[in-house]
Amino acid sequence: MFTEAVPHEDYALEYLQWIQYYDEILIIHCSRHLSETYATAVNVNAEFGDPIKSKVEVIDSGLCSMSLGMVVIAAAKAMAKGKSLEEIIDVVTGIQQKNEVIPCYSHVKIPQKK
Repeated sequence: MFTEAVPHEDYALEYLQWIQYYDEILIIHCSRHLSETYATAVNVNAEFGDPIKSKVEVIDSGLCSMSLGMVVIAAAKAMAKGKSLEEIIDVVTGIQQKNEVIPCYSHVKIPQKK
Protein backbone atom coordinates (compact mmCIF):
# COMPACT_ATOMS: atom_id res chain seq x y z
CA MET A 1 0.00 0.00 0.00
CA PHE A 2 1.27 3.44 -0.90
CA THR A 3 -0.54 6.77 -0.96
CA GLU A 4 0.02 9.58 -3.41
CA ALA A 5 1.95 12.54 -2.05
CA VAL A 6 0.55 16.03 -1.80
CA PRO A 7 1.99 18.01 -4.73
CA HIS A 8 5.04 20.07 -3.76
CA GLU A 9 3.44 23.36 -4.82
CA ASP A 10 0.26 22.74 -2.80
CA TYR A 11 2.23 21.78 0.28
CA ALA A 12 4.49 24.81 -0.11
CA LEU A 13 1.51 27.18 -0.29
CA GLU A 14 0.05 25.80 2.94
CA TYR A 15 3.46 25.80 4.61
CA LEU A 16 4.07 29.44 3.73
CA GLN A 17 0.74 30.34 5.35
CA TRP A 18 1.56 28.37 8.51
CA ILE A 19 4.92 30.05 9.06
CA GLN A 20 3.31 33.49 8.80
CA TYR A 21 0.97 32.80 11.72
CA TYR A 22 2.82 30.42 14.04
CA ASP A 23 6.14 30.63 15.91
CA GLU A 24 6.45 26.87 16.32
CA ILE A 25 5.02 24.14 14.12
CA LEU A 26 5.08 20.38 14.60
CA ILE A 27 4.22 18.40 11.49
CA ILE A 28 3.59 14.68 12.03
CA HIS A 29 3.19 12.58 8.90
CA CYS A 30 2.34 8.96 8.30
CA SER A 31 5.22 6.60 7.63
CA ARG A 32 7.55 7.61 4.83
CA HIS A 33 7.27 4.00 3.68
CA LEU A 34 3.59 4.55 2.91
CA SER A 35 3.60 8.05 1.44
CA GLU A 36 5.97 10.52 -0.16
CA THR A 37 4.27 13.34 1.76
CA TYR A 38 6.90 13.19 4.50
CA ALA A 39 9.65 13.73 1.89
CA THR A 40 7.65 16.62 0.44
CA ALA A 41 7.38 18.19 3.89
CA VAL A 42 11.12 17.86 4.50
CA ASN A 43 11.90 19.38 1.09
CA VAL A 44 9.47 22.29 1.56
CA ASN A 45 10.86 22.95 5.05
CA ALA A 46 14.41 23.00 3.67
CA GLU A 47 13.37 25.28 0.82
CA PHE A 48 11.19 27.80 2.67
CA GLY A 49 11.98 27.34 6.36
CA ASP A 50 13.23 30.35 8.27
CA PRO A 51 14.28 29.43 11.83
CA ILE A 52 14.30 33.12 12.77
CA LYS A 53 10.58 33.50 11.98
CA SER A 54 9.32 30.12 13.13
CA LYS A 55 10.68 26.79 14.32
CA VAL A 56 9.36 23.88 12.28
CA GLU A 57 9.83 20.20 13.13
CA VAL A 58 8.80 17.54 10.61
CA ILE A 59 8.40 14.04 12.05
CA ASP A 60 8.05 10.74 10.24
CA SER A 61 5.74 8.92 12.62
CA GLY A 62 6.62 5.55 11.12
CA LEU A 63 2.94 4.79 11.66
CA CYS A 64 -0.42 4.94 9.97
CA SER A 65 -4.09 4.64 10.80
CA MET A 66 -5.18 4.47 14.43
CA SER A 67 -1.67 4.44 15.91
CA LEU A 68 -0.83 7.67 14.03
CA GLY A 69 -4.04 9.18 15.39
CA MET A 70 -3.01 8.26 18.93
CA VAL A 71 0.32 10.04 18.46
CA VAL A 72 -1.35 13.17 17.10
CA ILE A 73 -3.92 13.23 19.93
CA ALA A 74 -1.15 12.85 22.52
CA ALA A 75 0.77 15.73 20.91
CA ALA A 76 -2.37 17.90 20.93
CA LYS A 77 -3.00 17.11 24.60
CA ALA A 78 0.60 17.99 25.49
CA MET A 79 0.24 21.26 23.60
CA ALA A 80 -3.02 22.04 25.40
CA LYS A 81 -1.18 21.54 28.71
CA GLY A 82 1.32 24.20 27.69
CA LYS A 83 4.25 21.89 26.99
CA SER A 84 7.14 23.28 24.93
CA LEU A 85 7.76 22.08 21.38
CA GLU A 86 10.71 20.00 22.60
CA GLU A 87 8.56 18.38 25.30
CA ILE A 88 5.84 17.59 22.76
CA ILE A 89 8.43 16.00 20.47
CA ASP A 90 9.57 13.88 23.44
CA VAL A 91 5.95 12.74 23.96
CA VAL A 92 5.65 11.81 20.29
CA THR A 93 8.98 9.98 20.28
CA GLY A 94 8.06 8.08 23.43
CA ILE A 95 4.81 6.85 21.93
CA GLN A 96 6.51 5.92 18.67
CA GLN A 97 8.98 3.73 20.54
CA LYS A 98 6.20 1.96 22.45
CA ASN A 99 3.92 1.40 19.45
CA GLU A 100 3.72 -2.08 18.06
CA VAL A 101 1.90 -3.12 14.92
CA ILE A 102 0.17 -6.48 15.02
CA PRO A 103 -1.35 -7.46 11.68
CA CYS A 104 -4.75 -9.15 11.78
CA TYR A 105 -6.12 -11.10 8.87
CA SER A 106 -9.77 -12.01 8.91
CA HIS A 107 -9.91 -13.90 5.61
CA VAL A 108 -6.93 -16.23 5.82
CA LYS A 109 -7.73 -19.83 5.10
CA ILE A 110 -5.65 -22.26 7.14
CA PRO A 111 -5.02 -25.52 5.33
CA GLN A 112 -6.52 -28.49 7.11
CA LYS A 113 -4.88 -31.92 7.29
CA LYS A 114 -6.84 -34.65 5.56
